[in-house]
Amino acid sequence: MAIRDDVLFPGYDVVAKTDQVTVSFFDYGNSKDDAIQVQLNEEIIVSFLDIASGTKSVDLDINAGENRLRIVGAADRDFPVTVGMTFDSADVYSEYNDAPRTFNILLEEGITFTLGLPVIRVDGDLYPQSAQHIIDTLGEPTVTKVKRADNNSRRRTVTDRWRNINGNVPLGYQVDESLPVSTHRQ
Repeated sequence: MAIRDDVLFPGYDVVAKTDQVTVSFFDYGNSKDDAIQVQLNEEIIVSFLDIASGTKSVDLDINAGENRLRIVGAADRDFPVTVGMTFDSADVYSEYNDAPRTFNILLEEGITFTLGLPVIRVDGDLYPQSAQHIIDTLGEPTVTKVKRADNNSRRRTVTDRWRNINGNVPLGYQVDESLPVSTHRQ
């Protein structure tokens, strides 16, 4: 795993910025009948995608943790399907948004890529109080999404609720945000 900006990026082939990722496929050869099947986590997302007629985009909803994107040749023939693939640059950190990747796929063989979201971990040995507080709040390790829009409104709701129950916040203290107002559970 590589560490970048206090976020752990697991060794996925493609690291996503969001749980909704758009991938585009195209035929980089000259065949008139190139087609593929797109699978995500062993579920068929598109059973027959005709890429010979132009670039086709597929939206993927990825889960927390590792996801497996599998591309399988769907054209019934003895020579490979020539496939190019790119990701929307707004969706991924990976080099796959810089230049298309191309590969050849035989019928029913396929190629698999791993993709997932960054993982933020709080080290319980280095930050025992923070880690324990997170466990106390969430009950167990969980996945949350950062949602920065409307932070101030959510923060006001949390602090107003605390003040209604406990009175004013003592000088030098602040109200605990549990979960932080910039996140929400998936």
